Amino acid sequence: MGGTGRSVAADGVQAADQEDRPVQDSHAAAGAAEHRLPPVASKPSVTLHYDPSRDIVLRYECVGERSVKSVILVVYFVPPTYFLENEGMIVANTVFASLLTMVTLATLWQFLRRLRRSNQCGKRWTHRRRRLAAMAGTELGLQVINSIMFLVPNSYVLARQCSWFSSTVTWTAGVRWTTWNSAFLLYWIEGHSWMPAPRNSRWYVERGEEWGAPVVMDAPFWRHWPKACLWVGLVVSVSIITSRNLRAFNEEVEALGPSCRYQTYACNVSGTITGLIVGLTLCIASYSLLYFYSISRAFQHLLRQPYNSFRMANFVLRIQIRQRTMAIAFFFLCMVCYTFIGFSTCRSYVLTWLGYLPSMLVMVWSGISNGYSMTPKRPHDDGILREFAWTEGEEEQRKKAARASSLPPDSLSTVAIDKEPIFCFETGLKAMYWSMLVYDHDEAPDSPYSVEAALNLYDLQHFEMHWDKDPTGVDTKAIVGWNNDMAVIAFRGTASLANAKADIQVWRTAWPPGLGSQWVFSTPMVHWGFHKAWTANDFCHRILGWLEQRLHPSGDAGEAAPSKPLRVLITGHSLGGALATLCAYDIASRYPDTAVAVKCYTFGAPRTGNHAFAKLYDKTVPDTWQMINSDDVVTRAGKFLVLYKRPGLRVLINQLGDMVVRPNYVESVIRRVPGGASVRDHLLTSYQVALASVLGAQFSSKRFATGREGVLSLAQRKGGPVVLDMVGLAQEPLAILQEHGWEALLELRRRTKQGRQLLPGWARHKALASDQSLQEVVLVGADSGLPAAAQGAAGEQEVKLEESVTAGELPPQLQRGSSLVGQLLKRASLATSRQPSGLQRILTTRGPVHDRSGASPFDLAAEEEGRMEAAREVGAVTPG
Repeated sequence: MGGTGRSVAADGVQAADQEDRPVQDSHAAAGAAEHRLPPVASKPSVTLHYDPSRDIVLRYECVGERSVKSVILVVYFVPPTYFLENEGMIVANTVFASLLTMVTLATLWQFLRRLRRSNQCGKRWTHRRRRLAAMAGTELGLQVINSIMFLVPNSYVLARQCSWFSSTVTWTAGVRWTTWNSAFLLYWIEGHSWMPAPRNSRWYVERGEEWGAPVVMDAPFWRHWPKACLWVGLVVSVSIITSRNLRAFNEEVEALGPSCRYQTYACNVSGTITGLIVGLTLCIASYSLLYFYSISRAFQHLLRQPYNSFRMANFVLRIQIRQRTMAIAFFFLCMVCYTFIGFSTCRSYVLTWLGYLPSMLVMVWSGISNGYSMTPKRPHDDGILREFAWTEGEEEQRKKAARASSLPPDSLSTVAIDKEPIFCFETGLKAMYWSMLVYDHDEAPDSPYSVEAALNLYDLQHFEMHWDKDPTGVDTKAIVGWNNDMAVIAFRGTASLANAKADIQVWRTAWPPGLGSQWVFSTPMVHWGFHKAWTANDFCHRILGWLEQRLHPSGDAGEAAPSKPLRVLITGHSLGGALATLCAYDIASRYPDTAVAVKCYTFGAPRTGNHAFAKLYDKTVPDTWQMINSDDVVTRAGKFLVLYKRPGLRVLINQLGDMVVRPNYVESVIRRVPGGASVRDHLLTSYQVALASVLGAQFSSKRFATGREGVLSLAQRKGGPVVLDMVGLAQEPLAILQEHGWEALLELRRRTKQGRQLLPGWARHKALASDQSLQEVVLVGADSGLPAAAQGAAGEQEVKLEESVTAGELPPQLQRGSSLVGQLLKRASLATSRQPSGLQRILTTRGPVHDRSGASPFDLAAEEEGRMEAAREVGAVTPG
């Protein structure tokens, strides 16, 4: 990027969200009243992030798995090109520049065509969708200019020999750098758009109630004017460098004819130009750092917001984190390497002013994929299917009816949606209780999970355990409970060496046999180890025989079918989830829907079979829900490229209180932390913590629309107190949640250093007695039953704690009506005064029987919240 001359060396040569309000399209502003749907009092409704009958949506909100994978292949697997100091580099630049120009022009034309059709259809634009589409269209336009300015100089040099120093090369490079400058400014604005809005600004005060949780994107675009200062500085630098080169270029090179390639040229750079180039590089670095800072702040803000309300923001921001941050870093690396390696040589000059091909490929394709994602598109009905029920029975049926009624009257999807299953949170909690019990029954005598409580969840009357202890088997274990109308089957996960051996037998076997053809890859195949665990020593026949006996007590297969089908809930964690999948298929394929209604809920289940098996399973057992916690290593691994496929429907949960029902392919991918597979997230106790966080979040800003009411109604259900107590929401914690909120309860747990047995009904723990022996202590009120020495220490802590409560040193969320909280803090001081002994931990996928010395799931959630808070303070939060 310096001046040129001759005679030295012969050198040659990157939703609308639910909370935002719609903005009427410009051509339809006069008819704003047409966009208001009349309220329907008697018609149930569902909560959607868009209205498919009248909203314009963007493609990324409805994009399918196949489309996303195609874009990923194009963006990330374009082969790199080695640049040689000869005509080969110019040819490569010209070829790729032609392709980039054609594709960017085609994408921009398609984008504008869809935009025009969307405006003509009379549907509404929400403010945020309009802003996102405008920025995506602007970026596409910039990349079109960039591609053309990349094509022109390379074509010119290819056509006119030795024209590296011509004015055409110089001015096109100046335009290209100005385009990059504008693109980086747009990236900065995009990253900053999702940051929380400043509360003291006038537009926030005027529109705060309207937007609910305003972000910078809701502000007028002119408020980004301070960012233009950096843009102007870079434009000045590029203009000076370009003008200097235009005055210095020498057309006498062309007079040398064919011998010009073998002449020597001086490409030394003056001190002024060197300073300007360094300043230009620092401007690009500043853009990058400011973009990364804005993205980090915006992501931290979104972590505190309800995911479903900010679904579009999560989509855009997480895609940018995964795609654009790497592209910007790669561009800057190319700029430094190409410009400053051999800075005063003609090689650096030619590569800089003709364009960086690797960075052009990455950055232009990044813009193309972003423009494609933001293209207006006809919405699908999958947003309606994400609705779920908090409780079983009437609410499930009401939610199903609401889904169908939310479609337009003439929609052909109504019948199909009626047949779609719906996720029930209460069923998930009860399935987890049974999954915990199957680990502990007959193995952990002091387990807090009992057979009686499990049976009472569904008023079951009978209980059996099936355990294959034969040394030749796989140590498969299952428990079953039933009555005349309902049956529950739970499978244990990995808990022994035999189970672990089955896990690693990853080769496949055809099952069910005799279906499909291996020549066209249509043969259903399943994991060998899982199949062996299910069938070894006729274990599957024990379960199926038991079910046959329940359906036909007389032993006559021709016996008349019951008046209503037997409801069968099958569940399991880890290996148990895989066995539950095989069991559910066997039962559903053997009995008609009129005899058995199968429902399968799994936790951290690995992929069980191939694509053919997954397709067959989904047709046979449609009511299957696979719950996945954050970055569970088992759910992320085991795909083996295309050998295994996950059947059923997914429910994503995490310890931040987020829950995504039926995520699409993009959501499933972008919510993972790259390289962040976690063994800890796979433990069943971690799933317990995640479900506790989802419940607690309903009493915070992250709640669902009817989340608070759903949790309270769950507490009134049959078995509700039992499953809520399982996740740490006994009567008193629930009262704290209602009065003070989730943050208050977490703060309470952190302040008491995870005090054991703070509230009645939470998990037990072991304390060190005066005789140094282990004995169980259950705290009830202030009567802790502690040794005298421990009680003395507890008394001192209680006095200090009482003084802090009296002095008002508690955080604001605990000061409101702090009588109950203060009493609980005093009781917690007794618990924290004891030094808990080391607990014997069971190294299974279940997690410790008495996790963290008896800490409840909310103890663990509080600890996780503390770690996240510390990470946020140092800016180390990663997307999850």
